[in-house]
Amino acid sequence: MTFVVIPTRSGRQRLFSLDKRLLYFLLLVVLLLAGSGAIGTLKSGQNMELSLKKQQLEAEQQQMQTIARKVTRIEQEERAIHDLLETGDREQSGQTNTARN
Repeated sequence: MTFVVIPTRSGRQRLFSLDKRLLYFLLLVVLLLAGSGAIGTLKSGQNMELSLKKQQLEAEQQQMQTIARKVTRIEQEERAIHDLLETGDREQSGQTNTARN
């Protein structure tokens, strides 16, 4: 392929030529670069979305762990109250039996 370049100031013509294989190779390289850039942009967007979702899930997990700790603490307090009530009932029944004797 032959190209004609005419600069505006000098008005002189300059000719240069490129082999068709080299031209096709350059075109292929440009297309590959553009394609990989487009794919990279898509993957970057997906990565950003996944990162946001990960942050949301971590926040939800932290909330669930907080709730689980509260439930555990409440269960321990219930057991302690239950044990105190059983102990109190035993003491009262023991006093009642002693009073009857």
